[in-house]
Amino acid sequence: MSIDDLESAYGYGGSREKVMEAIRSLDPGETGPHGRTAMHVAAENVDPEAMEALISNGFRAGAADEYGRTPLHILAVQRWEGRTSKMAECTDMLLANRCPPNRRDDSGRCFYHIAADMHNLPMISIIGQRRIRCDSVLESSGMNALHLVCGSGNRYDRLRESDPDGFEAKDEMCRRMAE
Repeated sequence: MSIDDLESAYGYGGSREKVMEAIRSLDPGETGPHGRTAMHVAAENVDPEAMEALISNGFRAGAADEYGRTPLHILAVQRWEGRTSKMAECTDMLLANRCPPNRRDDSGRCFYHIAADMHNLPMISIIGQRRIRCDSVLESSGMNALHLVCGSGNRYDRLRESDPDGFEAKDEMCRRMAE
């Protein structure tokens, strides 16, 4: 089987059994298009069970694709609403298995820049729990992750007026990041 088979197992009509079968048959050195690994595919699907199986089968949590993206970069852009605990579990697992948090992709961004920009609360929570320093690495725009998560003052003020609940969630996220 190949990385394509794993992606197909997640696709329409896929099942947990097909995903696990594909994982068992993959070689840890195998890559797909653009250097994607099975860990990238599991991150794209926010699948902590698959990640655990891949790690136990010798796959590297910190493998980078041709664009310098680690599974953390891929995970950071995924929708987390409704999957909060899985997103947090995947983030924690990747960090615990030495996925480098300060690895920059080809655009100069670390995963926490992306998580902050995407308002990915579960990832931000794990960043805080693990005490990952993300205030010193600047992305190409000159902003660090704290700048991104808090956003500009104007957007922050508009959110307070238009969506008080959203403002409260964002305010809590900024406080967690600042810790």
